[in-house]
Amino acid sequence: MADDRRSGPETIQTGYRRRRKRHAVASLAIVSLVLTLAVSLSAGVQSFWLWWPAGALAVITALAYWNWRCPACGRYLGNLDPQYCAGCGARLSAPDPAPRDGGPGVG
Repeated sequence: MADDRRSGPETIQTGYRRRRKRHAVASLAIVSLVLTLAVSLSAGVQSFWLWWPAGALAVITALAYWNWRCPACGRYLGNLDPQYCAGCGARLSAPDPAPRDGGPGVG
């Protein structure tokens, strides 16, 4: 992940978007593995093959924790959708663009 650690707000924001996509995929995988385990255990399945989702869950959780770091300084982000890094203050998401029509309430 050290490849994202470059200066410049666009590079940091690009690295954050990349990490956020990976984090979303990992989160979906974690949810599906938890559901697989829950259904299997509630159905009374007691097989060696039941443990592959548990092992995959542990690996994916560790990778998600490793991935969810600031592209600028490498500190764990913690929050689900941080705007800034709590460690170095880098802006992680681009500011919302100004409305073109003047926005609501503008006559």
